[in-house]
Amino acid sequence: MDKFPHVNTDVLIIKDEQVLLGMPSEKWLQGKEKLYGLPGDDIRFQETIEAAVMRNLQDLFDAKLTSMTILGVHENFAFGNHYIGIGCLAAVNGALNLDKPSEDWEKWMWVSLDSLPKNLFEPVKATIEKYHKYKQKVY
Repeated sequence: MDKFPHVNTDVLIIKDEQVLLGMPSEKWLQGKEKLYGLPGDDIRFQETIEAAVMRNLQDLFDAKLTSMTILGVHENFAFGNHYIGIGCLAAVNGALNLDKPSEDWEKWMWVSLDSLPKNLFEPVKATIEKYHKYKQKVY
């Protein structure tokens, strides 16, 4: 059987120098440690990147996307998969419903960019690194 990479979004939402991080459910346990993740999802066939981000934010938080910037692309080989991740910076309209039930996420929290936890999923690290370069206008 041929295997091909999948394409997904990793969505960075920043508010007051804090980033929205999620604690995944048990089904996404990597090794013995849970790794904080970002909102994001696979891009569906014939779906634009922006439409994928809009759909995911609506599904997870009942939020409306107001603007989006692509920060960069990274690879992810976790769980025996091969993903091409598109790191995006998203702005939303209104408050996010962080308590909306999800089978993939236990909880969401705002974390200062200056005191990020050590147990970050690799795509989170890559997306945040691209965000810092974007802020400094270093490409």
